[in-house]
Amino acid sequence: MLLAFNANATTGVGEYRFGPDTTENMACEIAEDRAQQDALIKFNGQFIEAVIEENCRSEDCRFNQQTFNKIEGYIKKSTAKRQVVIEQGYKVCVVTVKAEVEKLKNDIKFSVDGSFEYKDGDEIQFRGVSNNGGYVYLYNYYNGKYVKILRKVATQNEEFVLPSESYRMKAELPKGTLQSKELLMFLFVNQDVSMKDSYTDIEMKSAINQIPASNRRVITRYINILRK
Repeated sequence: MLLAFNANATTGVGEYRFGPDTTENMACEIAEDRAQQDALIKFNGQFIEAVIEENCRSEDCRFNQQTFNKIEGYIKKSTAKRQVVIEQGYKVCVVTVKAEVEKLKNDIKFSVDGSFEYKDGDEIQFRGVSNNGGYVYLYNYYNGKYVKILRKVATQNEEFVLPSESYRMKAELPKGTLQSKELLMFLFVNQDVSMKDSYTDIEMKSAINQIPASNRRVITRYINILRK
């Protein structure tokens, strides 16, 4: 299939190194997500926020860095090319995305912080802040469906905790699996809207598109859950 792109076309590249505990398809999905983020970053022409995590065991430390775009955009059309190569004994999935990107004009500043790697049974907690008062909806995407975890009232410029101080949320691996890559979607709206408890992919896109772009922010993050 051929896609026609306009002047907003850009190219993004993402990579993910994987071993025997991760399937090739999962690795390439992560790489494609990184490629789309790269395309958005290049189009917006701005270096964004950086999240650096340090994981230490005894004297061995591993640093992870993720970058996220502060100016939200979306990909209208895209094509992706996957390639698996061998580097220093590891398999690496490399994905190149050609995308048509659009910016969303929006003055809302909304950020979420927290770990995105967990062991089975670990408690999950995030902290967020917005320059606008409003409402935060947290959805978990798994097996083709978005399921609402919570709804939180956010006060302007005040840090809030997700899920909450009194409610605990734990990472849980599906039965019979060693690893699970799941998507979390944080939806911020400055005016309350009616959101259902679950959506398919198409239903969620439709629900978000019904909210004016100037009234919402969406942050998506992949979390990895591993067997202890």
